[in-house]
Amino acid sequence: IMRWHENVNLNRGGLQLALTYCPLTGTALVFDRSLVGGVEFGISGLLYRNNVVLFDRTEGEPSFIVQMTRTPSCGPMARSGQLLPMVASWELKWGAWKEMYPNTLVVSGDTGFPRPYQLPPDPEYERLDNDDVTVPIPIDPRRPPKERVLGIPVGFDGGPAFPFEELKKRERHAIGFSQAGKGGIVFWDRDAEGALAFFTEVDGSDLTFSVATNGYVDAETGTLWRLDGLAIDGPLVGTRLTPIPEAYVAFWFAWADFQPETWVWTG
Repeated sequence: IMRWHENVNLNRGGLQLALTYCPLTGTALVFDRSLVGGVEFGISGLLYRNNVVLFDRTEGEPSFIVQMTRTPSCGPMARSGQLLPMVASWELKWGAWKEMYPNTLVVSGDTGFPRPYQLPPDPEYERLDNDDVTVPIPIDPRRPPKERVLGIPVGFDGGPAFPFEELKKRERHAIGFSQAGKGGIVFWDRDAEGALAFFTEVDGSDLTFSVATNGYVDAETGTLWRLDGLAIDGPLVGTRLTPIPEAYVAFWFAWADFQPETWVWTG
């Protein structure tokens, strides 16, 4: 559904969200519409460095926003200097997500549009070493062009990238790092094919993590944590780690183009 429509405006439980996906850059980002007046967004049909450009559907002059920068490039939002606020989101295999959230709701394929939603994506375009892109750009040679990475931007240039092909070498990882002066941790699970980033501070103290047989454990309290940052056993049971909202998954070529000073984790 997202490969065809690239945006869903969601209103549920008091939330006003824009769920966006760019199939060319492999980027799924979620934005909080309530902080920009609750406006709905659409897909402009324009691209910026291979990335989808959104527009707001308000009457009058529209604003155009590049998904990966969250920066309005023209229109009223650009003149106000407003940055589109992100909401933390994760990419996992469906089975892993449903195991953690069995009562989850799913966007329906009954959209009223005659689209072949069940067809698989273009496997050739997403092949790791395929350097074919719609808008020609120099491609950073440090990783395969279409490898997926979890990127955590620092401003608009730099920040770590965690390549999935490196992460896949182990069943689980708990990778500590520093994010804008704060402690961060990436949990990886190979079966879920998920890399999730969190801040490590809980109740004013930073925790340090390692891999356990059935999850992740912190050294300070011995609490067992789940992939999604939920404490499931031990002194902190029921506590949730705070997700890093700016973290998202992208094809390497796109991440490196938007964040050329990125550093790459290699194990």
